[in-house]
Amino acid sequence: MPDVQEVFRMTTQKIRPEPGFVDRQYEHRRKQQRKRQIGAFAAAVVIGVVAIGVFLATRGGQDTITPADDPSKVDPVGATAERVATAFLQAYGATDADQAIAYLADGVVPTVGVETLEEFRLLLSLLEAQGYSQLGESCDAAVSLPSGTRVRCTFDFHAIRSDEIGLGPFIGSSADLFVLDGEILDASIDLEIGEFGPQMWEPFSAWVAENYPEDGAVMYNDSYTDYRLTEASIRLWELRTREYVGDVG
Repeated sequence: MPDVQEVFRMTTQKIRPEPGFVDRQYEHRRKQQRKRQIGAFAAAVVIGVVAIGVFLATRGGQDTITPADDPSKVDPVGATAERVATAFLQAYGATDADQAIAYLADGVVPTVGVETLEEFRLLLSLLEAQGYSQLGESCDAAVSLPSGTRVRCTFDFHAIRSDEIGLGPFIGSSADLFVLDGEILDASIDLEIGEFGPQMWEPFSAWVAENYPEDGAVMYNDSYTDYRLTEASIRLWELRTREYVGDVG
């Protein structure tokens, strides 16, 4: 059994390190630090790769190229023709001659009782003077051929300020249009006047004939069954329809 004093001396005496001990400790710590750095870098690379994979997987194919024949990405010819027909009909209903003519192919005149584009402009001015308005336009492609697409449209309308006196709208009117490459090659508009005639045209024409026969001669033909398409007529139609609303409304 060791002497107590010897034990005390051994536990309290400062022991001198072996030669090169400090250098070996420094080199050991440097290697350990380098290993930790390399490990951290490798972990970061792995995390980055995983993150990229997750990102690509969750995009749900947003960057994939859709085949040209994918029906969801192809604009059918019939759909384009329907949009063109609808836009033309809405411009007609808004009495916007410039906009309506923009959808017509060169030289095309709509079949609406006129023979030239100048008369077509006068007609829309007359409709505006009469307080014409249109609603419920609906166009459907009837048949598509290489030569074009036939589109059938339906709509309702007010005229001679019928909405201002609580009558109408008058339903059942239609338009047939032939569209090719975004242009209208033919347009025919047919107003259904079965109810409009006895409710608006006949009462108003009788009112004009009784109160303003001289104006009636400018606004109508001799039998009062049709309008005259002139600047003077258009001015009188606006004046007298407004007065008519005040008289019977």
